[in-house]
Amino acid sequence: MRDKFSSVYHSAAACDLISVVKSILVALLFLNGVGVGQSISPRSDVQCDPILKIESTLYAGTKDETVDSLTLCQDGTVKSYHSFTTPAFGSTPPEFTKWDYTGQIEKGEVSDVKKLVNRDDILGLPEHLNLATKPTRVDSTIRFVFLEKGSKRSITLIVPYAWCDEQQIPKPARDLICLFGNLGQRGQPATTFDGSSCGCRSLHEMASN
Repeated sequence: MRDKFSSVYHSAAACDLISVVKSILVALLFLNGVGVGQSISPRSDVQCDPILKIESTLYAGTKDETVDSLTLCQDGTVKSYHSFTTPAFGSTPPEFTKWDYTGQIEKGEVSDVKKLVNRDDILGLPEHLNLATKPTRVDSTIRFVFLEKGSKRSITLIVPYAWCDEQQIPKPARDLICLFGNLGQRGQPATTFDGSSCGCRSLHEMASN
């Protein structure tokens, strides 16, 4: 489940050299996704009435910063992007790079997402929750912004690299992380996410608490 979409899953041993290799591997994965006929072209023409926005940041404020962002629209469209800075290579300077994607979920799944984010235990989460008991450089900051019915509220999670093995993570926080992974693979068809080993459930199961 360590894919290019969610920075939650990056290696704790990351360093500058690994970052270079990772960027190359990510590019190859992206090209491979295109090669097998999956639709991951930009769709800037899609009109979106947003109900949920999620943004995950790794290495915030550094030259290695990467951002994975997605927006879920009322019609089930999932608009997302992955941004990072390619490292300098020879005489070529570092360059900001942004890949845009569009995916889709079913109408029933949109309903499940709405029920999930309006569960009492998720509504009861604080606006900022640090889940990293032992902070590391590869912890991720994931911000959820809920926009349904004209209201706006947000929850920001500091998520440890090894969140999958952290038994003390509260169920509502874990379900939000799983929601991000689930929608992430819908927004970026070339990625995969199998959160079953981390206690993740289907959208419908999480909607039912």
